[in-house]
Amino acid sequence: MQTHEVVWDLQAKLCATMANPIRLRILDVLATGEASVGEISERIGVAIGTVSRHLRGMRDANVLATRREGRAIYYRVRHHKIVECCHLVRQVLIEDLAEQGRIGEGLTAHERTTRPAR
Repeated sequence: MQTHEVVWDLQAKLCATMANPIRLRILDVLATGEASVGEISERIGVAIGTVSRHLRGMRDANVLATRREGRAIYYRVRHHKIVECCHLVRQVLIEDLAEQGRIGEGLTAHERTTRPAR
């Protein structure tokens, strides 16, 4: 397989990994820094077991890295460009919804225009 074909295959696998609303919410939490499974669970309102399963998949796909401190494991985004890419897709969707007059009430003007923290 040629190099560009390998990259296309890896990109498809990465996109498949991120094609889940819970994983996108986890990525949003981790965009601002590392967090434990319990912290992520609390912030997104999803059961720890479910969050843990998604974190494992994201780690296996090299989206996330971990750090152990005592018994706690902290997760962080390995490459911030993944956060930026997901943010760009979100911006496209928000702009499309705005053009259609379908922006949700919960979406603030700030969310429509801001970039993720680095």
